[in-house]
Amino acid sequence: MTIDFVIPGEPPRATAQGKRMRIVNGRPMFYKSADLKAAEELYYLATKSNLPHGWKPMEKPVRLFVAFSFGTDDKRKVGTWKTTRPDTDNMVKALKDALTRAEVWVDDSQVVDEHTTKTWWSRENAGIHVQIEELEENV
Repeated sequence: MTIDFVIPGEPPRATAQGKRMRIVNGRPMFYKSADLKAAEELYYLATKSNLPHGWKPMEKPVRLFVAFSFGTDDKRKVGTWKTTRPDTDNMVKALKDALTRAEVWVDDSQVVDEHTTKTWWSRENAGIHVQIEELEENV
């Protein structure tokens, strides 16, 4: 089974590093920033709207491909790698948390093959391409 969809628009710059901490009664309390919550909600809603009717969570190993395409007005940047923040590992963590919440899979530990890219494209072509493929148990 494979799921393939695009979330149009500028990718959120909030990442899993957007967690915050405050001290309550002398103890550290961790919470997500408003930007991180908004990014995860965008990922969740886009995923849920792209799951087939009657979807059951994947139970086998999973391959995940994510392409983050950021918009730019600089024609020299279009089609080039985006080597500035945010970092891909932090961006994909927020997406994987939302995919788990959307019940694409049982747990994100099932992701055994992961490929993430981050590039510049024109503003009208900005977005996130997500492809999730359930694999067989054997390599």
